[in-house]
Amino acid sequence: MTVATTLANPLTLVIMLPAVLVTITTHASIAVPGMVGSVDLRSALALLIGAIPLIVLLRRRVPRIPEIIHAWGYFILLITAGAVVALS
Repeated sequence: MTVATTLANPLTLVIMLPAVLVTITTHASIAVPGMVGSVDLRSALALLIGAIPLIVLLRRRVPRIPEIIHAWGYFILLITAGAVVALS
């Protein structure tokens, strides 16, 4: 599990980067202040600023989550994401 989580972020970046570039460059049909393509820069900045204190806190004291809770949480997340995609 340690190796999988270590590799998850770099692999996600490689997969996500082309999708972000396409989203930013192709959905720029309407000029809206604070938007780059379909990316709301104000919202992205707010998420980043809100996440930084939590990242700093969790890097100093990594929480221990039992494997079964982690597995069920991930399963529920996948089911929820699939339902949202299917319904939208």
